[in-house]
Amino acid sequence: MEQNIEKHFLKAQEAIQESEALIASGLYKASIGRSYNAMMQAITAVIQANKIRNDAKRNVYSIIDENFIKTGRLNKKFMNYLREADHARVDSGEISATSIEFRQAQMIMIRTREFIEECRKLCQ
Repeated sequence: MEQNIEKHFLKAQEAIQESEALIASGLYKASIGRSYNAMMQAITAVIQANKIRNDAKRNVYSIIDENFIKTGRLNKKFMNYLREADHARVDSGEISATSIEFRQAQMIMIRTREFIEECRKLCQ
């Protein structure tokens, strides 16, 4: 794997470790942000590894949909994982119950790990 692509996966791994530590510290909202960042690092690696042109007019969701979901290379659930993390990150201020925050942060972190592994496969 190219060095630049591997660098994105290393950053993704660091972010997911930070997410785990933040959950352990009770910082659930911050954990969700780090999980989302990990997913974005991983999908950036995929875009680069597959030499997909990424111009300012196309967002990551469009790139994933056109090049991976519609072609069957990536299960749609992974797009849903990314969207869920993004929405949770943006909307985290509206969540009030601590147990809900914990469960949501924990689930997003678990799905982030799965997302990263699937992205690695797309880079091979």
